[in-house]
Amino acid sequence: MPGVTVLIPARLSSRRLAGKVLADISGTPMVLHVVRRAARAERVDRVMVATADDEVARVVLEGGGQVVRT
Repeated sequence: MPGVTVLIPARLSSRRLAGKVLADISGTPMVLHVVRRAARAERVDRVMVATADDEVARVVLEGGGQVVRT
């Protein structure tokens, strides 16, 4: 059975809490927590973060994740 690709949308310009995606949670940006948890799900082969923001892309790539530029 083929695996699943998870695509996580992430943008800095949130209306309710700008920058939330990079908020520090126990020393790690929130987006990396989400990537790591998604990767642990059954049948998930690939997790990617979709973003137009350079800073988000840099953090994800430096954390070992994959990025799709939007």
